[in-house]
Amino acid sequence: MPNESPVLTLPPAEQGRAALSSVVVGQVLRGRFRVGRIFENICSNGTGYRVVELLDRSGKLRCLAWPNIVTVPMAIPEWTIVDVEFQIQERDRARFGKLRAIDMVAEPSALDQVGTLPHGISPVVGVIDRLRCVVAQISTPALHGFVTRVFADAALARAFFRVQASFGDHHGREGGVAEHSIELATNAALLVGLASLDRDLAIVQSLFHDVGKIRTHEKSPLGYKTHALIEHEALTLEILAPALQWLDGVWPDGALALRHGWTVRLSGYRSHIKPMHPAVSVVRGLDGISRDAALHREFHPNPGGFVELSRGRKLWSPNTP
Repeated sequence: MPNESPVLTLPPAEQGRAALSSVVVGQVLRGRFRVGRIFENICSNGTGYRVVELLDRSGKLRCLAWPNIVTVPMAIPEWTIVDVEFQIQERDRARFGKLRAIDMVAEPSALDQVGTLPHGISPVVGVIDRLRCVVAQISTPALHGFVTRVFADAALARAFFRVQASFGDHHGREGGVAEHSIELATNAALLVGLASLDRDLAIVQSLFHDVGKIRTHEKSPLGYKTHALIEHEALTLEILAPALQWLDGVWPDGALALRHGWTVRLSGYRSHIKPMHPAVSVVRGLDGISRDAALHREFHPNPGGFVELSRGRKLWSPNTP
């Protein structure tokens, strides 16, 4: 399926972020990466050392930590973001890093979080790079902190990039929720006429407007029951509660704006309360555009013809001039 989303660019600092897939033998690299497994090993002379798996969007690299050079605590949790320095070496055509330094990052940024998401977390090609670009457009520090805390949750992040946006409808393949949400956020970032703060809120609301689908669209018996009984919007505040509670402490109005945007569509609000903030109207409009454009891309109505969808819906395309 072609991606027709506009293209955003990364700031120069992010363009230069080191990638594990591009390392060369002899290179000394220092950068921020995500930790995979840490385990003990013993070389042929009986000396013990630790192996640290580093992860980023481009792949995985094993680094060897010799006790006379660097101390690596076994207690570093998987998914932690670390500052490391290592030199690339090669043995039996396998590349690895010789670790020189490692420190846990006390306050990783949102760009640290999305820039180190592991390779393969999304089945949709290019989604992580588009996410990095759109997060780089957010200029409000409190919203950067919110995004940081959402993607720091490994289980939530993995589910977000795995689940489909619909059953046999728009963005209905695995990874569709992230693909659709990042498309909305990209379009919101490029809108002209919004105040900077409202645009940032629209970006964040777009990114997580369908996060409830990680439960309602999960392919499991519980997921199917949840889908039948609960609207996915009703789960958004529950899933994002830790990040929202943090935002309550640093910017209460921002947390209120996000809650308003994610619940205005719920039954009981839809008919009685119109959106009271421009970011809400923007996200609702972009959501419809993304949905309808995806349906036309995926079901290909011929010019002048119709395609029957579920629930009595029909797609139509006009004849070409």
